[in-house]
This record gives sequence, C-alpha cells and structure tokens, in this order.
Amino acid sequence: MDTPPNAKKLDRQPWAAERIGLWRNSVTDLPIVHLFTAASLGVLAEEYFECNAFFLLGSILFAIVLAWLVGEARSTLRWLMVLAGTLSLFAWLHAEHIRERTLDRSRSMATADWSPVVFEGTIDAVPRWRPDLLQYEMQSTEKIEQRKWQTILELQLRSVRDREQWKPATGRVTVTVDGNLRDYLPGDHLRVFGKWQQIPKPTNPGQFDLASHYRRKGQYVRVRSESIEQVQKLGIDQRWRIDRWMGWILEKGDRAIHRYVALDQSTLASALVLGQRDQVEWELQESLLATGTMHMLAISGLHVEMVALSIVTLALLIHLPRKMTLLMMAGLVVCYGVLCGGQPPVLRAVILVVAVCIARWMGRKTHSMNLLALAGIVLLCIRTTNLFDVGTQLSFIAVAMLSMLSMHYEIRDRDQDPLKQLIYESRPFWQRWLLDLSVLSYEILRTSLWVWLVTTPLVLSTFHVVSPIAILLNLVLWLPLLIALLSGLGIVVLGTWFPPAGMFLGLICGISLKLTQWIIEWSEVIPASHWWIPAPPIGWTLLFYCLLLGLWVLLGFSKLRRPLVAACLVLWCFVGVLPALIGPHGKVPLWEGKHSNPLRVTFVDVGHGSATIIQCPDETTWLYDSGRLGDGERSFQNIAGVLWYEGLAKVDGIFLSHADSDHYNAIGGIAKRFPTEELATTSQVLQHSSENLRKILKSLERKRVALNVWSEGGERTEGGVQMRALHPPPEGMKGSDNSNSLCLLLEYAGRKILLTGDLESPGTERLVRDHPETRVDLMMAPHHGSVTQNPQTLLNWCKPSIVAISGGPRSIGRKVLDAYTAPDRLLLITHRDGALRIEIDSSGQLRSMHWHEGSWVQIEGP
Repeated sequence: MDTPPNAKKLDRQPWAAERIGLWRNSVTDLPIVHLFTAASLGVLAEEYFECNAFFLLGSILFAIVLAWLVGEARSTLRWLMVLAGTLSLFAWLHAEHIRERTLDRSRSMATADWSPVVFEGTIDAVPRWRPDLLQYEMQSTEKIEQRKWQTILELQLRSVRDREQWKPATGRVTVTVDGNLRDYLPGDHLRVFGKWQQIPKPTNPGQFDLASHYRRKGQYVRVRSESIEQVQKLGIDQRWRIDRWMGWILEKGDRAIHRYVALDQSTLASALVLGQRDQVEWELQESLLATGTMHMLAISGLHVEMVALSIVTLALLIHLPRKMTLLMMAGLVVCYGVLCGGQPPVLRAVILVVAVCIARWMGRKTHSMNLLALAGIVLLCIRTTNLFDVGTQLSFIAVAMLSMLSMHYEIRDRDQDPLKQLIYESRPFWQRWLLDLSVLSYEILRTSLWVWLVTTPLVLSTFHVVSPIAILLNLVLWLPLLIALLSGLGIVVLGTWFPPAGMFLGLICGISLKLTQWIIEWSEVIPASHWWIPAPPIGWTLLFYCLLLGLWVLLGFSKLRRPLVAACLVLWCFVGVLPALIGPHGKVPLWEGKHSNPLRVTFVDVGHGSATIIQCPDETTWLYDSGRLGDGERSFQNIAGVLWYEGLAKVDGIFLSHADSDHYNAIGGIAKRFPTEELATTSQVLQHSSENLRKILKSLERKRVALNVWSEGGERTEGGVQMRALHPPPEGMKGSDNSNSLCLLLEYAGRKILLTGDLESPGTERLVRDHPETRVDLMMAPHHGSVTQNPQTLLNWCKPSIVAISGGPRSIGRKVLDAYTAPDRLLLITHRDGALRIEIDSSGQLRSMHWHEGSWVQIEGP
C-alpha cells in the first residue's frame, strides 16, 4: 500500500512535540542549571574580553530593576533579566578577583631568578608531605619512612625583611621545606628563611603553564627552604579556624597510617584516605594516569560519596533515626572534605551530599542536575577561576553524565512483572546472588563506559593519553578501594589510641592496596590498554562537547537513543585520534602535504641538561641526548611537551652522547610515551656501571629498542640529512665520560651543525687533531657552556656563526658570556632565551628562533 504523502510529517510531529515539551519543562525543572550557565558565561566573558567594572555594576543594577518592574505577568522577560544579572554579577566577581591579584606585593618583591628572602606569614592550608624528589636520582635502597622528606606549606604573607627593616607584604606563597615538619598547623605564625622567585612562564612549546596555574590560585611566587631549621614558629594567629583542628587530626592520622599500614603501602594509603597525593611515588602516579585510574586513588568526589554511602549503611544497620542519619552524614562529610584539603572536586561532592541531606530533611524533591549546578555556583563564588581547573571540569562532566544516565533510568522487568519477580524469588540463594552481581556489574560497566567516553577528550587534550582499560578497571577496583578507604579511615579513628585495631586494619588496608597496585601495574603493560598520543586541536575538543550537548537537546538521552548518541561521539573521537594511531609520525600519510619540510633542530630548555630534537625533512625524528640535572623522574616532561606540540607520536631514534644523568635520565620517560626504534651510543655508555643507566637500558631492551654502537666514522642519512660521528674513536679515550662524548655533525643543503655533548680534554684535542679544520653554522657549546676548560680550541677549529648553550643559571655567568661572545657570532642560551630552534630549508637558507610568549620568534643573525 502506498504511503500517504504526509505520513513522514505526521511521524515527526510526536517527536517534535516531545522535544518542545522537554525544552519548555527544562526552564521550570532546571532553573539552577541556567543560573550556573549564565554565571560561567560571565566568568568567560570577563576572562577573554575584560569588561569595564562600572558597566558590569550598571548591568547588574539594570537587570534587578527591570526584573522588579515587569513583575510576574511577564515571567519570561523577568527570568531573562535574572540570567543577565547573574552573568554580569559573576563577570564582576571575576574582575574583582583579577583586581585583587594586582595588590599582591610579593610579585614585585621577588625576581625572576632565585634570590634570598626572609619573611613572616600565617599558614593558610593543611600541610602536605612528600618524599624528596632528588633522592630518586640516588636510587636509595632504604625504606620510604627512612628517606628524606619535604614539607609543603601554603602561607599568607605578612611582612618581608629588607636589610634591617620589615616591610608589609601581601600575597600567598607555597613554601617547599627540605625536611619533615610536623606539628605545624593552619593559623600558625612563621618566620621563614629561604630563596624565592616569581613562578616562571613556559619557555618551551607544549610546556605546562605553571605560572598561569598558580596565578588562578592567587599565587605568583614560590619559596624554597633547605632545612627545617630555616622555619621558625613565632606563635598562633588564628587558633579557632576549623582547618586547624582538621590539620591536627590529619597529622595524627598520617602518622598512624605510616605506622600500621602493611606491605609498603602507607604512602598510597595516605593519598587515598587523607588526600596526601604528593606522597605517592612518581612512577606509580604515572601508572595511575596511564590506566585512567588517577581519580580513584587521589581524593575526589568518589571518595566523599563512598564515605557518605558507608555512613548510610552503618546507620541502617544500627537503626539510627532518619533525621539523625542525615545530620550525621552532612556533618561528617563536611569534616572529611576539610580534612582532605577542600579541593574543588571534593567540595563539589560535599555540597551535593549536604544539599541532598537538607532536601531529605525538609521532605523536598531534588533534581541531580540542579544540585550539581548549585555546587558549581558555590565553587564560582569561592573562586571564579575554579571554572578553569581541569580536575573540576572532569569532576562536573563525569557527574553530569551520571545524572543524565539516571534521568531516564528504567526499572528492571523483574521489578515490574509479578511473575518474573516470583520466579526470581523461587531461585536458590546462590543463583539470586549471581544474578544480582551480574546486573550490578553490567550497570557499573555501562556507567563506566559513558563516563570514560565523555571525559576522554578533555583527558587527551590535557594529559595526552587515551586509556580504554579504565572502563574495565572501574569495575574491578571499586571493591578493594572501598575496603582500603574504610580500613584507612578506621586507622585514623582507632589506630591513634588503640594499636591492636590499627595493626589489624593496617593489614587489611595494605593487602587491598597491594592488590590494587598489582592490578594497575599489570593493566599498564597490556597491549593497547592505553596510548600516549599528541592531542588534537582544542577546537576538536570543544566541538565534541558541543556535539554531546546538541545530541542531548535534539534526541534526548533515553535508553533507545543512547546507541545513536554513543556512535556519533565515538566517531568524532575516532576522527581525533586516528592520525596519531596510524600515521608514522602522528599524521595520516594521506593528509601530509607534498611540500618540502625544512630541517629543524630544537634545543629544549631543560635547565642544566641537554635535549636536542632533530626533525628531518622526511618527518623522521631523532633526539640527541635527553635529560636534566635534578628530578630524573620527571625530566621527560618538557621534552615530551615539545614533541606533542609538534604533533609527533613516535621517535625514530635517540643519540646518547655519554653516561651523565643530565643527558640520559629522560630517555626512559620518552621511550615509554613515544615508540622508539633505536638507541645509538658509544660502547663506553653500554658498558657503564651506573645503576640508573642500566635500568633504562634494560627497559629499552624490553621494548625491543635496538642498541647500536656508534663511534668515529659512524654515519647515516635521513631525509637528505647526513649524520656523521666525529668522536670518540672506537677504542675510546682515557679520561672521564665527558672526553668520550659522541660528537655528531649534521650536514644538510650545504649547512653544518655540530653537537658536542660534554666534550672536554683530552677528547677536544683528539677531535681537532684528527679532523681538518671545518667551519660550521651552529655549534652546541660543550658541557652546557662550562669554561673550566678553555673552549677557544674548539671555537677556533670550527668557527661557528651561532653558538647554542643548553644550560641553567650558570650558563649566563659573565665568564661564559665573555668566552663565547664575538662580533660575528650569535650566542643563544636556553636559560635566557627559552627553547631554541634552527631551521634550514632545501635551498640552504637558515633561520634561528626562540620560544617567547607562546610562539616562535625569529632572531636576527650576527
């Protein structure tokens, strides 16, 4: 039978009527969501457009007056005025927050480089403790309790000493103290001796903007004290603040956890129970990030909700009255939030729980999206910059998705059909238990899948990792984590005064966390469990969330339409990550242009260390050295940031000049994130006895990275770039590792670049004697510009037009500048100029650039 011509139109009418009804109802059902949206738009408008303060105050006043004048007769217009007033109000609040930053005197007192300082201030947050980062470089075999610790204090400045006078000061600073400071609480008045500096801006492309991160917290300066003797307690300024008492409980609880938790899991337990995330070793933090489980072991809303659920369960078991249960749950959750430091994701969960308790007490119905929006408004009132915090964004996105999943939740058939319910009840206990377990597992997996899907774009944009294994781990780990959390809280409550209970609970907590850690480490090595890839453009991420919102508005989120929504979101994710997964260098071959790329040599600013990225015209990428002095666990970060910024998903090979840790300690982290085919180095490096180096080489062997020996005469060509080893000789040189540095000469389009490692005597003399005098366009200064040995021999031999120094503050000393400065020579220094880049095109034209204020800026030649 023929379909009537208007049949399709008639079929669309119920759908359109349903949509219009839902849109209309959302105005009345979700008013706080609209207020939160207006508040967020106001903060964003002020952040990016800097509205006039008087204009904003006038807008607020105008909206209030107009809303009052129109009355309830024109409710739509009145509501629009309320939204406009909310937008203007939060734009003004953000402007005031920005204005308060200009009153921070610490910013003008500190300098860009570390300088001595003596100041007084008041502790303004619960202290944190962490193992000394530098000890990982020493590979100590002592237990963690016997290792060196650092204490992190946040202080509100009161005064700074200028010679013999004390000057008033304002501002908030973070102080890192080398030592385990205990019995220091919020409200204590301290005098601190140390060094301070303005928090530096990024000096490399792709580098995390630490200055912007702390600026949004109202901090411009960081302080370092080298011993606990440099911190003096002068008195107590604020004795009755609630976080002071919570800090006292936290310190006692942390001691009890470290005393009783078994199987070396005390630091992980302290992070899980008390929010002391800094105590967790960096290697484990990386595993948590790679497997997408960082939120499960760092204090977040999940933990607050676990505590609330446990309180409800306990109240039901002891038949506590309903209102008493609500009162106890609200009070304990607030205390737990303060105890854990009151981070935005924790505050979000605390506000939700307290709001639910108040609504239940008053017998009022609630909407989860309204409560979530209320939490958002409160956080914006506390600090408008919470809107830009990635942890807060992830927390709200995840909870919003949970709310959307529950909005159209359908009761299972067995709860609706009496016959199915009777069949269910007639089954044996073990069958009912298995059935309930399977249903629960399905619901957790379904929820985990959706939460992972909607948070992955933001995680990818921020952390450069996609972790599909997290979907399964959320199901596997929730029970041992719940046991560890509750037993850890039991240690805090009971272990401080009843040791037998602390020992018993410590054993349970240790076993649960050991199992959790084993599962995470095992999951990390599963093929395709996660991918480290360059992030797509920010527009891709924004369009993903616009697509999610648009699909929800147009289609709704009922059970029947979820597969279509999921398919669209997965397709968009596939478009974003496809290039990095199948392209040889993070780009799909079909999308690459036919134009000829230049040779790019980039000197990453790693402080005192060396990392040079060589990008050949055919897109192959090599590293010459990769490391820095100091915290070797995180030395890869700036290097990886540059590689990701360039859109690279792999490294073809690494040249390692010699066996100094500031040249190799980042190789393990780089190889973990970027598939690497080859390590080219000298036989002296491969035979070196350093424990750290041996560990890295073994990890490369497990990843099937080829270890090739290079020495004088070694040669290869990549994309028209000839790479030739000039030193050391195959038999090596007598002397230090530096004298056996692998010196590499790059030649392309008639230009030459010399990379020297830490070359020094007698290697320098051997290089000059065995090779004819040659002129190079660029020479990397050996040994980070050190002048302990006269560099003139090498300079006279190669006569460079440009000298690049990869070094820290010592590289800009007067002796270094005098030694390398010449009228016909351009001197570039990473510490002074930021990351450096030399580009040579196919015609031989050379350009030198440095990274400044978020872009590459060309430097004129000598």
